[in-house]
Amino acid sequence: MKQGVKPPSKVTLSLFGQTYHLKADDNEVNMVELVQYVEEKEAALARENPDLPQHKMAVLLLLNVARDMFLVRRNMASMVKGTREEARRLEDMIDQALDGGGAG
Repeated sequence: MKQGVKPPSKVTLSLFGQTYHLKADDNEVNMVELVQYVEEKEAALARENPDLPQHKMAVLLLLNVARDMFLVRRNMASMVKGTREEARRLEDMIDQALDGGGAG
């Protein structure tokens, strides 16, 4: 095995009464955390909608996870924009201080 490369992670996902044994070799994502997130979402939906058929619950779960992803994307884009604006403002302040400091 290459140095610095983690072996594939193995985790069990229980979803809608089914058990899935998963193996992932994505070193950027913690599969255990992903599985916990999905299982928590599924459990919350099941509590809120106990009579909803599984296929509809699966669609609702998918839409909820997609919504979360879009909200995170939107928030990240806003943060990046704010950071860029702040960096420009600071750059302008530095330029002014350097220009002002060199004239006297």
